[in-house]
Amino acid sequence: MKILSVAAVAVVLSVAGSASAHHSYAIYDATKTVTMTGVVKAYRWGNPHVMLEFVPANSSGPDAAWEIELQSVNIISRKGWSNKSLAPGDKIEVVLHPAKNNQKMASLVSVTTPSGQVLKDKA
Repeated sequence: MKILSVAAVAVVLSVAGSASAHHSYAIYDATKTVTMTGVVKAYRWGNPHVMLEFVPANSSGPDAAWEIELQSVNIISRKGWSNKSLAPGDKIEVVLHPAKNNQKMASLVSVTTPSGQVLKDKA
């Protein structure tokens, strides 16, 4: 019985730790949708979230880039994405939900690639 109790506590603690490490999308304003064109600065394929660094057209300077968050590799790969979907220098159009605090951060809704392919994240 004692071993079973210790095992149960270990399972609960391991699940609680991984759940608290993940954040919600509450920092983004899902009631606002913004569309921008620009260039991929970086595309990071990895968990817990795929990230896109994006520089809007007619922007310049070190603070011009937006950090755009996608869902996990597992989720977006089932929607047709791959680690080769985007590359630095690609001219793209993004549809996103901006951060509520007006920082240059967003949650991706979809992207139109240079070939015209529309890849969705939240839709």
